[in-house]
Amino acid sequence: MKLTRLLSQFMASALCLSVCAVAAYAQEGEDWLVPGNSFVYLSESPDWEDEHYMTIYLGEIGPWRFYRELVLNQDPIMYAETRYSSVFMTCDSHDTSELAYVESIDSQVGNLSPQRSVLFSDDDLIYTIELSVEHQFLLPEFFDHPIAARTTILSYGDDLPRETYVSTRDGAVLLQLDWGDGSTDTLTRVIEVATPSPNITREQVEAQCPGVYFNEDKVPAPASSKL
Repeated sequence: MKLTRLLSQFMASALCLSVCAVAAYAQEGEDWLVPGNSFVYLSESPDWEDEHYMTIYLGEIGPWRFYRELVLNQDPIMYAETRYSSVFMTCDSHDTSELAYVESIDSQVGNLSPQRSVLFSDDDLIYTIELSVEHQFLLPEFFDHPIAARTTILSYGDDLPRETYVSTRDGAVLLQLDWGDGSTDTLTRVIEVATPSPNITREQVEAQCPGVYFNEDKVPAPASSKL
């Protein structure tokens, strides 16, 4: 099935247009992290026409959560990120991250208090991570019920725009990304599968996203699929 047909079918589907909107403020983001579930985002920018894209959740191993991103007229990509989008890696890049270091960053961010920050430095990539207090965030497509959220701020230096990521309060699901240049990506729909897919395996990750296991000193156990 061609990517354009696959994506258009998902976009036309009304499976969770109302059901998931109601569930949004009654659940934690973790409840949506079922392998096979999809998240549809609206990408808006002054530099291009508005467009939608979809991320499909593949599962998690250790601190990493894995997704496949589908965009019309583009090849699908696989990527990995940690809670609150604090560490991100595209799987087709040559970047590598030491597992123990990423686990340390993930642990620190999860316990980060307001007004404090964590420095992430890996090869040529350096930025600071800040995490806001819990607040209420309203998604336009989810009626008038705010969602409990926290905001991650990534700062790359004085001359570069800051990126802000609004996530569910547990850091599991991205609600909105502000790139700092006038462009935003906003969650518009959650499509839940009737039957969860198997959680991504370590062997699949090693083959498709090897950078996340560079210099690993232990093998994390795969998370079980949520039923």
